[in-house]
Amino acid sequence: MRVKNWKMFIESNSDDLKSWAYEYAKTNHEGLNSYEDACEELDYFFNFEYPDMKGKFKLFRVLQVSDISDINKETIGEHFLHGSYIDRLNDRGFFDSIGIEFDPDEKLVLLEVVAQHDDVDWYQTIKNRLSFPREFEVTLKHQPEIINIKEIEYPKY
Repeated sequence: MRVKNWKMFIESNSDDLKSWAYEYAKTNHEGLNSYEDACEELDYFFNFEYPDMKGKFKLFRVLQVSDISDINKETIGEHFLHGSYIDRLNDRGFFDSIGIEFDPDEKLVLLEVVAQHDDVDWYQTIKNRLSFPREFEVTLKHQPEIINIKEIEYPKY
């Protein structure tokens, strides 16, 4: 079968996402050392994260703001953290990897959202995993429903 628009194809045929991802990784694994490393990343994703993203599921996003009231709930972003990585919030290195630096005048806020399988931009999620493998991002197509907002502490060394 010849496919003209891969993005449209994998978003409408989730059963074929896995085979597409491994094929894509052969020439697109910029954030990893080799295709073998990319396969390990994809193996983990498909075995431990993807199965949790079939129906409704929770994702998380960290923001740094002056005040919680500064959050524009209509435009909270498109990159979210899968729930299995929530422990990363205790690792200062994780914040460095996503571009958040400690600022005593700012607050760290954790947004908890609900998404569904069809809300995920699978093409971008796979692409980001191979380019930025330690960020553990799930990319959404549109703004999700926020179910909780809470202030969190910046981890100590």
